[in-house]
Amino acid sequence: NNVWPVLPLEIIRAESGFNLKAKNASSTASGPAQFTDGTFKGFCIDKYQLTDTMADKNNPYIQIECHIKMLADGGVSHWNASKDKWYPRVYTKKYKPADFG
Repeated sequence: NNVWPVLPLEIIRAESGFNLKAKNASSTASGPAQFTDGTFKGFCIDKYQLTDTMADKNNPYIQIECHIKMLADGGVSHWNASKDKWYPRVYTKKYKPADFG
C-alpha cells in the first residue's frame, strides 16, 4: 500500500496517544485515529466497505485499516489538526531499526 509505517503510527500517537477509547469532547471524533462519524461513514463504510455499520466505528482493527487505506490514497489532510505534532516526528526524525521493536 505504499504507506511508510511510521506515518500512521505517529498520526495515531498525536491523535489519541494510542488510547483505543479516546474521545474528542468537542466533536464526534473517537478511537485511535480519531475518526468523526462523517469520515468513518464516508470512507470506512461507503468507500472501502470495511464494515456496514457505525457500531464498528471504534473497532481498532477497522479504524487502523481504514486509516492506512486513506493515507495510501493521499488522505493525510484528514489529520491536519494534529500535523504540528506528527509531521516533525515523521519527516525530521532519523528512524533506526531499533525504533520498530
